[in-house]
Amino acid sequence: MAYQKGLDVEGKQQLGIGFQTTFAHRKLEKPKLLFENQLESWINSGFSNIDIYQFGSADFSYTDINAGLIYQAMLNTKNFISVGASMYHINKPSRFFLGGEFNLERQLWSHIALEKNIENDKQIYTAFLIGFSKQEVNDVISGITYQFKISKTNQFSFGVWGEKMIL
Repeated sequence: MAYQKGLDVEGKQQLGIGFQTTFAHRKLEKPKLLFENQLESWINSGFSNIDIYQFGSADFSYTDINAGLIYQAMLNTKNFISVGASMYHINKPSRFFLGGEFNLERQLWSHIALEKNIENDKQIYTAFLIGFSKQEVNDVISGITYQFKISKTNQFSFGVWGEKMIL
């Protein structure tokens, strides 16, 4: 669910807010052979304190709540900017099971983006996103995309985007 409100008569500035609720299901079964890299991937996906001697399997459902806020502005006829923030796992879903626990920490994302219209229906779009969890930066994404119209109904886009996960 989302709502967007114009902040001026000309429609050059807008403020948007969105909410999302997810009903999720997780299942984790212990394999016959257990390797160290499996434990690492489990821990990175929200599972922790796994006791491989007690753990049999985990099968549970949970509700996850997310929200976001964005400000968009048309700087002039050729430049558009957006700045936003969103939070995931607001309710910090967690479950305990025999041999371990599951915890999703809150994640905060912020972004700034610029769209520039250039001659003959061409555009450049660039953005910078940064993700925080446990008061630390854990993800940075940035890139640039170039788009142009081939015909009245077709367009072509290409770009370069990169992500740096910081663990």
